[in-house]
Amino acid sequence: MFVDTYRDDIHRCLDTIGARCTKPGVRMIPQPSRVFRFMEMCPYERINVVIMGQDPYATLDKDGCTYANGIAFSVDSGMTPSLRVLREWLWQHDSRYRGWEIDTTLESWCQQGVLLMNASLTVECNDKGVAPMSHKIVWESVIRSLIGFCSRRPGTVFVLLGSTAADYEDSVTDGCCVIKAEHPASLARKGSVPLGSQPFTRINDELLRRGKAPIRWTSVFH
Repeated sequence: MFVDTYRDDIHRCLDTIGARCTKPGVRMIPQPSRVFRFMEMCPYERINVVIMGQDPYATLDKDGCTYANGIAFSVDSGMTPSLRVLREWLWQHDSRYRGWEIDTTLESWCQQGVLLMNASLTVECNDKGVAPMSHKIVWESVIRSLIGFCSRRPGTVFVLLGSTAADYEDSVTDGCCVIKAEHPASLARKGSVPLGSQPFTRINDELLRRGKAPIRWTSVFH
């Protein structure tokens, strides 16, 4: 629905980025077909929570494939520092699962109405996955439109992780809740995850207050 409505704006962004990535060894991450995968996995009519990060993963695996798959924080396989923090947050949220591993695709959250997006939908880097450059400025207008679009869903809870995501708080319309927390990558760099820093309990409290079902965050454990 959103992609169809803003198709021209989206194409302009992709064209701008494509022109910047014509140099040998420079690539856009994720690939164009996966840029809006987060909306395919959690369509508008299902959205209850929007979790917003910063940029897609620019890291490449040993085979030169990107971890970024079009869903913020998610990877198809492997583990990242941000996911380790999310796992610790989940253990804090429900200590019965401490020691369990998580499904790193996070698809069970999407199926429950959690939209996992980034402030920049793409980044560019070289073939070694270093020197990433954010496309935040290119996507800013589309992202603000998307936040406004999601705000039409009554009672949507927005979770802004990190200062980059927090810059978009003014695009959230009245009637929606905003929860802010430190970005998992920032906590990973610090090497500690303070007790009480996890947002999952607060999100569910807000959903219940608004008459909505809480998210089964622990559904990613196996």
